[in-house]
Amino acid sequence: NLEGKVLPGNYVKSSMPGCHVAQCSSSLPPPSWIIGIDEFSREEYGLGANDEVPDISIDPEEGILSIINDSAIHRAYYISLRGDNFRAFDAHDRLLEGGVHRDEKESVIRCLTFIVTVPVMATVDLCRLELPKGGPGDIDLYSDISDLTGTSSSSSSSSSGSGSKASSITSRERGTQNTPRKQPSTSPLPRQFAFPLEGEGPFLCSQGVEGR
Repeated sequence: NLEGKVLPGNYVKSSMPGCHVAQCSSSLPPPSWIIGIDEFSREEYGLGANDEVPDISIDPEEGILSIINDSAIHRAYYISLRGDNFRAFDAHDRLLEGGVHRDEKESVIRCLTFIVTVPVMATVDLCRLELPKGGPGDIDLYSDISDLTGTSSSSSSSSSGSGSKASSITSRERGTQNTPRKQPSTSPLPRQFAFPLEGEGPFLCSQGVEGR
């Protein structure tokens, strides 16, 4: 019975297999499944004062997937890893459950999705990836980033396109290597339903909006 319960991540996990939510804040304890959150440091990633900072980092040796917010704005990161050539583990070395994605040809593809909010000037070490033989560059990764302004009209910056920051793969204290990004597939607009819903209830609302 979910009535009256405040759910972690503000969604019903069983309704979205393969989707993992981490609401990170400077004032709240981090979710227990992520590896950790820390203040962003250029030196830790071997970046000079004028080097571009990547949004997403995969350590080619340890496989740590990290998110970097070097801005003065709280941000939301939407990251999807697709394919069967990797596995992901949480901070307790437990395998993270994957889901499926259907492309424009209706082919079923294994997919792992992260939705993460990151405070200003912070780094979130999300999980450990068991990398394919070709390293981080062989992982099919898609991402999108939104600025969180505290209103429903927050700005959004997509990471699609070749050479975007989010495509960068970094090794801590070993510099930065950029790789081309793959274009995300075009998805149809989400279906909309009017209230009240037809049929017999009760109905399960699987995802909250603006914290409700």
